Amino acid sequence: MTKLSSAKLQRAWRRVMPAEKLESLQKDIEVMETSHARDASRKDGVLQELLLDMEAAEEQFTIARRSHLRALDRLVDEQDGRLASLEEWFQTRLRELETVFTTEMRELAEHHERETLEIRHLQQVLEEQQAERRREAQDDYEQRRNALQSGAMERMHQLQNVMDGQIDVLSAQFDRAHSEYIRTSDARTKAYKDLKQKDAWHTRKVEELTVRATELKRAVQRYRVKLANTSRDEEARISSMERRKADMLRHYQRMKQATRLAHQRADLRLRALSSAASDAISTLARHGAQAERIISLVEQCRALESLAEKVDPFAAVGGPPGAAGRPGRADADAGGDGAPIKPLTLEGPAAESSRETSLDSEAAVHVAEELAGLSIRASEHHDTLERTTKAATARQSIARQQWAAAAEDAALGASLLEPPSGVGGDDWEPGLAMPQSESMPGVSVDGSAPLAYFPTVTDEAGRPVGGMDSMGNFHRKLNKATMERIALQAERDSVAAENERLRELLHRFLKGISVTEDTLAERNLLMVINDHELTDAASSSVKGGTSTPVAVDGTAHLRTSLKRR
Repeated sequence: MTKLSSAKLQRAWRRVMPAEKLESLQKDIEVMETSHARDASRKDGVLQELLLDMEAAEEQFTIARRSHLRALDRLVDEQDGRLASLEEWFQTRLRELETVFTTEMRELAEHHERETLEIRHLQQVLEEQQAERRREAQDDYEQRRNALQSGAMERMHQLQNVMDGQIDVLSAQFDRAHSEYIRTSDARTKAYKDLKQKDAWHTRKVEELTVRATELKRAVQRYRVKLANTSRDEEARISSMERRKADMLRHYQRMKQATRLAHQRADLRLRALSSAASDAISTLARHGAQAERIISLVEQCRALESLAEKVDPFAAVGGPPGAAGRPGRADADAGGDGAPIKPLTLEGPAAESSRETSLDSEAAVHVAEELAGLSIRASEHHDTLERTTKAATARQSIARQQWAAAAEDAALGASLLEPPSGVGGDDWEPGLAMPQSESMPGVSVDGSAPLAYFPTVTDEAGRPVGGMDSMGNFHRKLNKATMERIALQAERDSVAAENERLRELLHRFLKGISVTEDTLAERNLLMVINDHELTDAASSSVKGGTSTPVAVDGTAHLRTSLKRR
């Protein structure tokens, strides 16, 4: 009997529902027609106003163009008049200049001809005077030459006669002296031979002494050159050592300043990294709160699901969102000026089922809106995190460049700690003093007066520290900063992985509650049947439209929700 009444009730409702639905659709069509006509009339009015404005603008443009063309014509006429007056003045001035130029050129030509004739006449007179003077000088020269030649011949004859007499006297004297010399030259010849032998011996002795003196002079010259070279080398070495000492002092000051700057940069970088770490911690805290809120909303959605939604989550809505399950949204979409559409009123069990479905759909819509807002905020937080990550990356690159500069300075300092060329390893002590040597002025052999070449490095207690110890301290600080950078990079990677995981969870949840073809084709992760997830076969049977009944156990889902809470 109950089945028969239920069947009759269903048939009655089937007869009533089309008429009610038709009436509702007709009212919707009337409202949409009214709103469309109103919109069309409003847009026609706007178009008419725009046409009037365009005609007025075209008229104003035509008037402005005409006035502009008239102004251009006046300006062209004025410019033509100015050009004509300038052309007339130019032609007048040109004719005057041509007349003056022709007159001056004719006068200059006449003056040039007169001066040329005068100069030629003067040249002819001067040439005649010079020829007369040349003839007179030639005649005088010939007369004087003849007189001198005749006097010289007379004096030469007189001198020849005198010389012949003197030659005869001298020849007689030479003969007498020769005979006397032959008579008295035997003893002198013997003495001459003895003196000649002694002269040969003395000559050899002088030659030997000369060779020895030459060799001694060469040795003295060589030793002088050697002494000069040694003095120059010593002076160059001393000046080089002084320059190197000054360079090392300047390098020490630069290294000290670079170390101070590196410490300041490391301090700034540590502060920036601390602020970035605090920002990352706060961002992670916000993301954790958002994830907890999303999980709580998911649990609320599961608690609000009905038995029909557990079997088919989107069948209870009865159509697209806003048609039957969301009457308020349908009214808003229909237009704000028309009368609101009355919802369909039902009685009995159908009314209760409809109210339950409406409440469930409204709750689902509310949850979907909240999830959409959370998704937007999550994307904003993700953008903020990406900007923070980019800023941290930029700071890291700047710090890397700074550390590279510090490493280059450290390498330069290490190269300066090596002994210079020409110095043995036993005499070299880096960072304290120059090697001791006898050739270095101001440095004693026993080390009592060492020459300070490198500045002494001291620790906190004031004790001197070697170069290798100071470099070791620097490398320890560098390794510590590098380890901190590696740890921050690992923390940044873990934060990025956690963010990606939360984004994937949110994407899955939104994909599970959204109505798309891909979502309908996949499994529903929120549906549990008999303490098991819906299998692919069951999903395919539901998708294919088969009428195979599926037993749904609602208590299992309720127990699971209570356990999670």
